[in-house]
Amino acid sequence: MPEWERIVVDEVAIRLQKHPYWGERLAPWRAGQAVDFAWHLAVFVEPFLTFVLDGTKKIESRFSVNEAAPYRKVHKGDVILIKSSGGPVVGIAEAAVASSYQIDNDGLAEIRMAFGQALCVDGEEFWDAKKGACYATLIQLSKVSPTEHIDCEKRDKRGWVTLRYQPILQFT
Repeated sequence: MPEWERIVVDEVAIRLQKHPYWGERLAPWRAGQAVDFAWHLAVFVEPFLTFVLDGTKKIESRFSVNEAAPYRKVHKGDVILIKSSGGPVVGIAEAAVASSYQIDNDGLAEIRMAFGQALCVDGEEFWDAKKGACYATLIQLSKVSPTEHIDCEKRDKRGWVTLRYQPILQFT
């Protein structure tokens, strides 16, 4: 496991300890207790990053030709760190609903009709780029909160990472 995972997760948990929602939600993590969620890091480009942080974009989508994360890896209640492409972590959210689909072009058209507005995608360019996708994950975001910028040393090209870091459990 890369060291950056531990650093960014611990830093988020520490910095949000006084946040009205996230302070309590992440308290078991800070105490070294088992948690009932997985951590994810999602990389966003503009304008979608701004749309997520300001609440305009309520559903995040990820499409792929193979079963790449977040396909069947993100679940209701999971915590998603929001990272700007090539930059820091700038927010946090919770997965309110997560659905994974095997799709073809008809399935892509159905997703477009049902969720296009919530995804904040208007142009043909986006949908044309997704035509070869075989898998889709749609995640309804809740509890979206911008954070202070938190450095993140992730340098690979993955747009979504399911983090493997877990705290050292303390049994009392």
